[in-house]
Amino acid sequence: DEISGGAFLDEYTSHGDHATTVDPAAVYRVRLCTAHPIHEHVRVCEFEQLLQSEPSKPQLRRLGELMYQSHESYSAIGLGSDATDMIVDLVRQEGEAGGLYGAKIT
Repeated sequence: DEISGGAFLDEYTSHGDHATTVDPAAVYRVRLCTAHPIHEHVRVCEFEQLLQSEPSKPQLRRLGELMYQSHESYSAIGLGSDATDMIVDLVRQEGEAGGLYGAKIT
């Protein structure tokens, strides 16, 4: 699920990418970082299909949930920030009563 940079370098010596370096002290969450784009693709496909249907409250709720899932996944791999989380939280607090069904920052 995860590997330290040191363990990776001990095992493989290099990753072949001259633009980046492996930090021996860092822990790399390989499974989460691999799962994110796979699950994101599934979410995007469902989102696109939903957009083809007539607007309805259930449709808007599902679109919003997909956006929240996307944001949570993005944050789980360390790409989010406190500021973007705050924006998404504010949208969630306002919610459907304010005409807001979801948010994501990616």
